[in-house]
Amino acid sequence: MDKLKTVIITGAAKGIGAAIAKEFAIIGGYNICINYNNSKKEAEKLKEYLSSNYNSNVTIYKADISNRDQVDKMIDNIISDYKSIDTVVNNAGICEYKLFTDITNTDMQNMINTNIIGTFNVTQSALKKYMINKKDGV
Repeated sequence: MDKLKTVIITGAAKGIGAAIAKEFAIIGGYNICINYNNSKKEAEKLKEYLSSNYNSNVTIYKADISNRDQVDKMIDNIISDYKSIDTVVNNAGICEYKLFTDITNTDMQNMINTNIIGTFNVTQSALKKYMINKKDGV
């Protein structure tokens, strides 16, 4: 069999991210890297499910994607574990379920930090640390 490709999916412990991870498991041929921040139990459960039902190679990585140091460490760990990052799925995101007029500046800053800065952090770190040098990635 050809060498497995490696995918990192942010916010993959539940919801849309978990569904994306499942699709990669169904397709096969991927090391699946599940990023989570606060949902460790769900991430562990998903890892077990994908590993046992799809015979997938799954690893979980805790990192707050709004924190560049944590992202860089996560990317370094993925490269150390799998020697490549071929696909990045920036799925993580947060929102406030309240009236627009009730959203505070802190709420808004948290959403920007995760949804925009976090996407930037993960993408730039993966590009700089692996993808550009290898001229590879999706």
